[in-house]
Parts: sequence; C-alpha cells; structure tokens
Amino acid sequence: MSNQKRKCRQYSGEYLKYGVIPSVNNEQLPMCLLCEKTFTNEGMKPSRMNFHLKVKHPEKANRDVAYFRDLKVKFEKRSTIGGLFKSHGNEVEKGLIASYKVSKLIAKCGKSHTIGETLIIPAVKEIISTMMPTQKDITPSIPLSNSSVSSRIDEMASDIENKLYDELKTTQFSLQLDETTLRDNEALILAYVRYINSSHAVVEEFLFAEKLEVDTKGSTVYKAVEQFFKQKGIPLSNVIACATDGATSMVGRHRGFIAHLKREVPDIFTIRCVIHRQHLAAKHLSDRLHSTLQAVIKAVNRIKAHSLNDRIFRQLCHENEEEFERLLLHTEVRWLSKGNCLRRFYDLYDSVLDFFKCKLLDEKISTDLENRRADVAYLSDIFNKLNEVNIKLQGTKMCLINAKGIIMAFISKLDFYKSCLLRLDLNQFPSLKALKENQTDDSCLSDTDLDCYSSHLQALKEDMTIRFKDLKELKIPEWVVNPFQADATNADPNLVEELKTCKMTLKDHKISGLNDQLEKVHRENEARVKRESKLVKEIEDLKVDTLGLSYRIETLQIEKEIEIEKFSTKLQDPQETNDHLNEELSDKDASIGEYLNKLIEMEQINLDMCDRLANVEDEKIASTHWLESRFKDKIVEFEEIIGEMKTEKERLEMSLVRNGRYNCLLQELKALKEEYSHKFSEMEQKKS
Repeated sequence: MSNQKRKCRQYSGEYLKYGVIPSVNNEQLPMCLLCEKTFTNEGMKPSRMNFHLKVKHPEKANRDVAYFRDLKVKFEKRSTIGGLFKSHGNEVEKGLIASYKVSKLIAKCGKSHTIGETLIIPAVKEIISTMMPTQKDITPSIPLSNSSVSSRIDEMASDIENKLYDELKTTQFSLQLDETTLRDNEALILAYVRYINSSHAVVEEFLFAEKLEVDTKGSTVYKAVEQFFKQKGIPLSNVIACATDGATSMVGRHRGFIAHLKREVPDIFTIRCVIHRQHLAAKHLSDRLHSTLQAVIKAVNRIKAHSLNDRIFRQLCHENEEEFERLLLHTEVRWLSKGNCLRRFYDLYDSVLDFFKCKLLDEKISTDLENRRADVAYLSDIFNKLNEVNIKLQGTKMCLINAKGIIMAFISKLDFYKSCLLRLDLNQFPSLKALKENQTDDSCLSDTDLDCYSSHLQALKEDMTIRFKDLKELKIPEWVVNPFQADATNADPNLVEELKTCKMTLKDHKISGLNDQLEKVHRENEARVKRESKLVKEIEDLKVDTLGLSYRIETLQIEKEIEIEKFSTKLQDPQETNDHLNEELSDKDASIGEYLNKLIEMEQINLDMCDRLANVEDEKIASTHWLESRFKDKIVEFEEIIGEMKTEKERLEMSLVRNGRYNCLLQELKALKEEYSHKFSEMEQKKS
C-alpha cells in the first residue's frame, strides 16, 4: 500500500460556497478566505470544508455564494509587496524606453540635450495635469537629464555604428569621399558608403568623419582611410567603387588618393562626383555675363552689408507690394546659391533700381543695372534650369544610371534652348519673355544679346560634353535599363534565373497596376455620369423656368394691349390720360424690365451649362483616348466598358441636341424682346 500513488484532489468551483479557494502558492491546497489558513490536500473534502466553516466561522455559515465571490474578488485585488515591486518595475522599464525614444527625437532635431528636463518634462506635466487631472504624475520615472540624454544618444549611436561595421565586413560596398575645411581651418575627411543589405535594399550611410592633422595630400587622406578600416576590421578589398571630387589630391595620377587606393584594390571602379562636375560647368560664363553676375553680387552686397540700407530696402519693397522683402546673398560654396540669388534679385529688380535712384548711393550701379536687365533675366532663367538639374541629381536613391539620363537629357536640351532663342521663341525663358512683353521697343533684346546668349549655351554644351565624356561612354546592360523587355539569354549566366523571375514579377505587378488604373478610371466615369445626369436635370429645370417666364411675358403682352385699348378711349382728356399713361407705363416697364433681367440671367445660366457640358465632353474624349493608348493589350477585356462610354457619349450628344432646341427658344425670346421695344417706342410717339 505504501508504494501505491496517493490520490490528489483537485479544486472545484463549487467549493466556493464553503469559503474556500486554491492557495496562492499551490493550487492543489485549499485555503480559507475568512482566516486565510491553508490546509493539506485531504482538506479538499466537502465534509471537512463544511466542518471548518461551521466550527471556526459559524456567523458566516449561512452566507450565500455571492458573499464569498465578492470576498474572493477583494482578496485577489489586495495589495502585496510582490505586486508593488512588479508594478514599479514595469513603470521604470516603460520610463526607460520612453527616455530612449525621446533622446532619439532630440538627436534627430539637433536640439540641446538640456531640452529634456527644461522643456519636455514640464510640458508633459502640464499636459497630464490639464487633460487627465486624476492621473498620477509619471514624469519622475522618465530620466531626461542632460547626462541621461547624452548617454542614451551615445549608446544608440554606438549600436548603429557597430551594426554598420559588421555588415561592411562581409558586404561589398561603394565609397564616397570628400575633404572640407571648417571655419577655424580644421580639415576633415568625410566618408559615405552605399551597399545592398540583407533585405536586398540599397542603403546609404555615413561612415566616418576623420580630422586631418597637418595637410590634405592624397597620401594623408589614404592613410586616414586605411587606418580607420584597420581599426574597425573592414577589409579594403570590399570596396568595389569610389567617388571623389576633381581635386588633385584625390585624382592625382601618381600621388592622389585614387592612385594609392588602386595599388591596394586594382580592380576598383572610380568616378568623379557628377554633381560637382555639373556645378563646375555652370560656372563657365563669358566675359559679359560674368561682369553682369559680378554687378548683381556687388548690388546685393551694397544693400545687405549695411543694416540701415537693408531696413530701408525692406520698407521700399513693402510699399511696392513686392512678394519678397529681402535679397539673398551669394555664397560660392552653396551649389544652388547663385541661381536663387539671381532669381530673387530679378523678382525685386524694379525695387532695387528705385532704391539706388532714391538713395543716390552710386549712380553707376543704377545705370549699369538698368542696361543689364536682359542679361540678368537670361542668367536667372538659365541658372534656374541648372538648379533643377542639380536638385534632380541629389538624393539617396540616385545612381549612375539615373544620373546619366539626367545629364545627357540636359545636354540635348541645350541645342533646343539655343534654337528657341534664335527664333525668339522665349517660352523656355520666362524672365526674358516677360521682359520682351513689357517693353515695346526692340532695344530690350537685340541681336547682339541673342548672339551672346546662344554662344553661352553652345559653350556650356561643349564644356559639359567634355566633362561627362566618361558618363556618356558608360555602357549599361539592357536588362538593367529595361528588365521587362530585355533578352535574358544575353545576360550573365549567374543572373538568368533571377532575371526571369524578376520579369514575371514585374509583369504581374504591371497587370495589377493596370487593373488598379482601370478601376480608378471606372470610378471616375461613374462620377462623371452622375455629374452629367445632374447637369441634365438642371437644364430640364431651367427649361421649365424658361417656359414659365415665356408664359408670363405673353400674359404681360396681352395685358399691355388691353391697357392700351383702355387708354385710347380716355384720350378725350389729354392731360389726365397722359399722367395716367405715364404711371401705368412706368409700372409695366419696371415689371417687364425685371422679367427681362431674369431672362438674361437664365441665358447666362444656360451658357454656363453649355460650357460645363463642353468641358465634360472634352474630359470624356480625353479619357477615351487615354484608355485606347494605355490598354491596347487588354482591349478585349475592356470592350464592355468602352461600350458603356460610347453610350454615355450618345447620351451627351442627345443632351446637346436638346440644348440646341433651348437656344432656339432663347432666340425667340430675344425677338419678342425686340418687338416689345418697338411697341414701346410707338407708344412713346403716341404719347408725345
């Protein structure tokens, strides 16, 4: 018997009527809710539990189950030391997470680390006390002191750097370097990397910024890069491409950084920065245009250099109701500065001339600027286009394939701009076009000016063609440019399988995109049909109103004839008849004038309706052409929808026919108006 397994009783919900629940520490042991005493498993018998209740708690023996259920709820909600520590631990953990998140936001915004305890914590306190007065203060559990924020930012930055270094150790990547000098003559070398991560996404990250102690020679830069890669355990052989500017220390054939790098990585692909070359090409100006640019910069500096001149010029712009009130300084190191400075200067050109004339600062500047208005307009337009190209070349997703398309397209556009100038087609040069339209004389844009501008465009094209020769000769595989239509058999054997999968995936996406566009067009057609039905209903209501107005005019005509007959019988007393006739005629004229005004309003409404119907018809035709050109391969699936569109078109044509009938009715009303005018003139003659 001793070796047999003892029977273990399990708790049942029916035992609650005896005031017993499972023990907190062991659910197989019963515990009394009244005295909180725990018994052995043998005490789980109903007889023993009933005996304990009647002997130890006789005053509670006759209580129902609801009483013990409420007692159980109170027991479960009681405060315990373990629960207090657990809730406090959860609060501290959440506060720590919030501290990291807020520190990340502070780092992103570039704010001072003290802003956490000086602004964010007080702001959170005010928000909680105002919006949730009963909520306890949670700010003490969020550490946002200066040192806490700094340590959080350093920890997160270190973690991000370590992850980046670990990825670069096993991943091939491209490197971009640039050397810069700070205000205190401190030289820095900046490095960026671009690679494909484990998720097959192109990632661009900032790698490091190292200080150059003495000089910025190519060997010094290479030693700094090599030392950093060795410290982080990143092999230089993982660098497959490198981009730099055109400085001699970078691209020198024997002692440049690229030369040192190629000795370590012979097969590396190197290229000069595309944006830097585009900026250098934009600086190529003729002597005349260069002197114009210097005159603009001199005028801007003359105004901006003195605070009094700046305030007076701002007040002058305010009085002239200019869109802007400040000029922009030109900064050579800013790529977009020159175009923005010229654009703002030309927008405030008249105010600038007024300022120099009124202040009498320098009559030569005012006269010189007046003679160079066309040059400033041209420079403003061409640098605006150069800025657009520069902005397109920026961004983390830009690559050589896209850059080649943008640069080659702009070079080809230069010939088009030149031909437009020679034909005096200035649509591509809005400032020059506005200048020519505002000034009637031909001296504002002479043949000499056109020759100067066209020569600059030709020189700009030749300069960019030379600078981007390597980019033009860069061969890009067909399957990279157009993987959907490229022949997979001519690609690299290692990429054939992936390319075919990509083609099928792109095809599925294209079909799904076409279906989405079809649904969108279908919804637009439904909305257009609703608008057309609403217009037809408005036209019908307008017809009803017009018929009522016509009936009212006919009634007035009959009443007019009756009144005329009455007045003809009273002509025996000319004075009385004349006064009465004048009074009646004035009343009738006012009434008829009111209805004629209403008729004119109805006619205007009808014209608006016709315009709206014409716009709807134009939208319909444009939508039909778009569908026919967009879904040639899916024409079989779209026949039903095209049929519906044709039906709607016929319905619109019928509406236009009914509209034509309504125009005929308006013409009849106009004829009736002329007839009334003629009769009124006859009545005036009779009265006289």
